[in-house]
Amino acid sequence: MVPSAKNICVIEDSSAIADMLTWALNLEGYNTFVLVDEEAVMAWIEEAAQSNERPTLLLIDLDSLPKMKGIPSLQQFRVLWETRLGPFPALIALIAHIDNIGDVDYPVIQKPFHVRTLLDEIKKA
Repeated sequence: MVPSAKNICVIEDSSAIADMLTWALNLEGYNTFVLVDEEAVMAWIEEAAQSNERPTLLLIDLDSLPKMKGIPSLQQFRVLWETRLGPFPALIALIAHIDNIGDVDYPVIQKPFHVRTLLDEIKKA
């Protein structure tokens, strides 16, 4: 799949939150797919490298992915992505404690959040 402005990859381990995000994003006309853990992310990267499937936006819950938690891991993820898949897409991070995030070059939304706030950030990305 060639990148489309409407393809969003949601990385979220809570099925309830992932379902809500998928529902809200689909209502807005976005195509979404959900990856639930680090293993699924790594497997998807390998598959995407073969199929040319790319989202244009990543929505990542930084709190829920234990092995990918925090900024250093996100930077490693970005390097892996760029090595295997090319340019890193736009990113929006979800996090419970925003005071722990520091300086970043992407939007961060504190949980809990209102869906409209998230949709507004997606439209800006």
